[in-house]
Amino acid sequence: MIWLKSIFSRIIFLHVIAMVIVAIFMPLMLFWFIKSAANDLHDQAMREHADALARYLVLTPDGSWKLDPPPALQALYSPAYGRYAYAVIDSSGKVLFSSLEGLLPIFRQDFHSSSRPSNVEFMATGTGSAAMSGVSLAKEMSGRTVWVQVGEDFAHRDVIIDDVVSQFFPRVAWITFPILLLLLLIDIFIFRRALASVTEASTAAASVSPQRTDVRLPEEAVKVASVAHRTRRAATEVAPGRLELDVIFRAPAGQKLDTRYGPSTRLLVSATPPELLRAGEGAGTDLSRGLELDPEVGEGVLHVSATAASCDDNQARKLRR
Repeated sequence: MIWLKSIFSRIIFLHVIAMVIVAIFMPLMLFWFIKSAANDLHDQAMREHADALARYLVLTPDGSWKLDPPPALQALYSPAYGRYAYAVIDSSGKVLFSSLEGLLPIFRQDFHSSSRPSNVEFMATGTGSAAMSGVSLAKEMSGRTVWVQVGEDFAHRDVIIDDVVSQFFPRVAWITFPILLLLLLIDIFIFRRALASVTEASTAAASVSPQRTDVRLPEEAVKVASVAHRTRRAATEVAPGRLELDVIFRAPAGQKLDTRYGPSTRLLVSATPPELLRAGEGAGTDLSRGLELDPEVGEGVLHVSATAASCDDNQARKLRR
């Protein structure tokens, strides 16, 4: 792809891919977390319902089981309310008590297999609007065990947690995309501002060639601080009048002055106060310059700054070989 040759376009392209991946997986992960939390809360509530019902289950002297819940608990499991249902089953699979018509169990459990059912089992039956979920809790007394089954009908009007979970994904997925899109636009704006000098230098560098020496890169775009070498001399007293300034630059071993695209040196001379310099102030490419200091200015500071750029000397390398 031609448009992916620039650094900016590559960064934006990879950022868009990352945003799309996040936009897909973030709602899925959030949906999974809220569904797991809802299931845990439901299982805990069903366990508490089964424990409360099991407290009123007693074994009579004649060996039979008796269940006598208070009126409030009977109303909670009444068919008129229709949200909760219970059943008490002995170890042979016989239903002893049930809030359903026909003395039916809430969930199907295999009591005749070699493996004994665990003391607590979270179970579900049916699908869609006919789904019922709950728990089967074992209660042991005098060496005899029964299982208390408690279930909740998800189709009941008072059950809102299932509706919240089912509506969560489309609502969150809808709001996630605009938020991530806004974040992408903000990132593009930040990248454009941060890479403005790089983009400008890249555009100018594309037009630079040995045949065109008039094109120069902006100074702020060609600074390479990590490989720059700076030398600072101590202050030197000079007398007023004329003097010659010569800056000697020696390129490191194996390098030379980089004159491929024009002069590679720059000399900047200024003074504090400016009246100190009669002649020689300003910037230029020649490292030698004649200066004239005004003797009428009692004292001042002469500022001299020189820079030079070097490059690899391929010819010297060939000679050494």
